[in-house]
Amino acid sequence: MLSTLVSGKLVKNDDKILDLLNYTIGTIKCFTQSNKDVQLESVNHKMIPLLSITIQKVMLFNCSASRKAMILVQITGTMRNLANIEKCH
Repeated sequence: MLSTLVSGKLVKNDDKILDLLNYTIGTIKCFTQSNKDVQLESVNHKMIPLLSITIQKVMLFNCSASRKAMILVQITGTMRNLANIEKCH
């Protein structure tokens, strides 16, 4: 997850990678906020297991607790949004 190669481009600063991860998951959180169809498709495409794995990986990152917390807030917010879909329980 902390690869320095993003879409074929080299990112040399780990902070930028963490920012990118935080922004990406935050975007997913926004998309899943209120649209039931998007929530259902996200659950159908295994978003819950993927986010669960991401939590485990984030906990192993070598970064500050505040950085981890920012990413975990986005992940748990996304999972909260997906909890509206009964089959993900």
